[in-house]
Parts: sequence; C-alpha cells; structure tokens
Amino acid sequence: MGKLTEEMALTYLRTFKTIYDCKKETSFIEDNANAGSLKFFRGFGDTDTSGYIRELIYSEFETFPSDAFLKRIIQVLAYETKKNGIQQYVNYRVANTDEAIYINLGNGTVVVRINAKSVLPVTKLPVKFAIYPNLGQMALPDIENGKYALLRKYILVSDSELKLILVFIFNCFFTDTHYVILVLMGSSGSAKSFITKVLKAIIDPSPITLRNQIRKAESLVIAAGHCHLIDLNNCSKLSDEIQDIICTILTGGVATTREQYTNKGQSAIHTHNPIIINGIGAIITRDDALERALCIHLNNVSDSNISPISEKQLEKEFIADLPKIIGVSSRRYKRLCWNTRRLKQMKSSREWLIFIRLAWLRRRP
Repeated sequence: MGKLTEEMALTYLRTFKTIYDCKKETSFIEDNANAGSLKFFRGFGDTDTSGYIRELIYSEFETFPSDAFLKRIIQVLAYETKKNGIQQYVNYRVANTDEAIYINLGNGTVVVRINAKSVLPVTKLPVKFAIYPNLGQMALPDIENGKYALLRKYILVSDSELKLILVFIFNCFFTDTHYVILVLMGSSGSAKSFITKVLKAIIDPSPITLRNQIRKAESLVIAAGHCHLIDLNNCSKLSDEIQDIICTILTGGVATTREQYTNKGQSAIHTHNPIIINGIGAIITRDDALERALCIHLNNVSDSNISPISEKQLEKEFIADLPKIIGVSSRRYKRLCWNTRRLKQMKSSREWLIFIRLAWLRRRP
C-alpha cells in the first residue's frame, strides 16, 4: 500500500453512517465497536472521538495518522455531515417516545425500555443515543428486589421530603416536559453533598460529579451540553444571570456562548437538563426560578437517630443496593407512562407534585 492520503481515509470513513443534530449543532459518526444490534454514535467534537477515528484508520490502513491529518479529515467529515447528512436528534442518557422511556445505561451495549407494560433491555431503537466522555455506567435495574426503603438509608429526610425527591427523580426521565430543579439546603454535616452524589448515581452517573459553583453563565451552558443531570455543589447565592440561564435550561431553550478561540463569534446551543444544587442558605431567590424549584432543608446528620457510619462504608453499601433502587424507580416510571400527553404540559414543580401523587395512587400492573 502506498502513502495514506486524506482522500483515502475520507473514502473509508464515509462508509460509516453519520448524522447531524441541529439542536446540539454537532455531527456524529456511528460507533462500530459494539458487535450487537444496537448502534451508538460519537460526536465529532468529543475528546475521545479523535482516538476512535484514529483506531479506525489504523485497522484499515495499518498506519497511524498524525494529529494534523486527523484534525483535517474530522473537519471535512463534520462539515459534510452538517451540509448533506441525515438530520436527527441524538440523545445522551434518556429518550422518550409517545409510548416509552429509553435509558442509555452507558456501557455501549444496553438500553432499557420502560413502558406501561414492562421494563426490558431492547435490541432495536426508534431513537439515537451517543457515547461521550462524561457518560458513566448505570446499574441494570433489579426489578424483582427493588425497595424504596433502601433509599431512606442514604437520604435522611422526612416522608414528605422524600416524596419531593422522588418527584425530582421521576421528572428527570421525561424529556418532553419542563424539568424542575432540586435545591438541597443545609449546614456543614447535613450530608447535602453525599445526597447529591447518591441522586447523580441514580439518574445520570458520571466521572464528573459535584461541580463547584459556576459563576459564569457560559460555563453553565457548556456543562449542560456534557451531561443529562447538572449537579452543582456548595453554592451560595446565584446571580440573576445564572438564575435566568437555569430557567432556560429547565424549560428547554437556546443559550448562546462565545465560540472557541474567539470573543467575537457566538454559538447557539440548545439546552434541556434537570438540575440539582446544594448549599447553605437561600440559593435560589428569583420568583421564576423558585416556581421550578423543589426546596428541601436538611438537618445535621448527627441530630438523627441513625448509628454513625463512615461515608466510605456507606458508599460501598450504596453501590451494592443501587440496582434495587433503580429497579423500584423503573417500576414507578411504568405508572407514569399511561399519560405522556399530560406530562408534556407540565410547567411548574407544583403541577409535577400533583400529577406524581395521582400516578402513585393509580393501580397498574
């Protein structure tokens, strides 16, 4: 074989399916690492996609392309996909159809479908999912042994407050409605950071957890593009600008950021994410943000009657219980699938509270 040229590499890579997500303004290439029937996609802008494409080229031509070579062909492929490729929305963690919820477990092989009848891994998908660097692996739901009593072990709140947290968990898995923000307020020793980690593991596990307070709106928008659930740790009062962006992200809308390497151009990014935030004192102050908020005041753990246990040991036990917690949550999602049209009309945390209460009482198999 002669010297590898860019046209040779492009001709080979064009045999892979590519799609363009106009909301994310991102081009994606099919990932063929999974030998099964499910196909996932990789964003051209993700940090690990360059390595993936480098491996594809090496497996075909037995030549490692240089960084400059790789950068040029990725730019060409991304442009061609945006101009001529199939346009379709690409999901990260969760996708909804009129009949079901689809959850990407993050291992590149399994997606779980939840509808009013069952909770099952699937081999065919009506939606597209992406693999990306911050996507952690979720535990496979243990439907048979799931119990919400397990959750009480790790989240020390009252019954009414636990129901608020459950509303938040459910809300995170319905993409065609407005999201709510969970606000955990408590002093040092109230386990607010630990509870945040627990909820992140249940909803959207990631190697990046407990972000420090974001002070620039641009940073919050970027974070929204790299996860499903945004978690912010140890926050004080948020600026009006940040609270405005939070409302946009919860509702689902377009936010603008400066383009990379320049302060002149702007890039429009479609955002739609649930948010959990913890801190001391009144974190959310604006009325429009408070309308979308579920606020919980946490007591100091030492004030409870629970026997002391190290956080390391508690995390170990939580990992063992996680499949059961996700399993019982999945069973509850089934009860919400009977009226997805109503879910799409939810706009405030109060409406979600009422609807979840009705769904909770509704007897379904």
